[in-house]
Amino acid sequence: MLALKWRVSPAEVDEVLQRLGRRLPHVLARVQRDSRLDELTLDSLDVVELLCAIDYEFGVRLTQEEFGRARTVADLAKVIAKRSSRPRRADHALR
Repeated sequence: MLALKWRVSPAEVDEVLQRLGRRLPHVLARVQRDSRLDELTLDSLDVVELLCAIDYEFGVRLTQEEFGRARTVADLAKVIAKRSSRPRRADHALR
């Protein structure tokens, strides 16, 4: 279970849905704030596309393990919010 004490507002979750939905409409078309990620039946390519979209839209590189620990879209938004508030790693800035 993902233990996240980080809080995000419904508006922040909606922003994650909107920004990722623009990049992956075929994956996120019917997703709501409280949708369970395991119900999306994402294949491995969908997960990679979603991770790339998160990196592009939010500047946050999540591993597949980190993504896998998020149970709902709101959990995913919490991870993105928490990670985007950290200073970016130097190796990312060099690319």
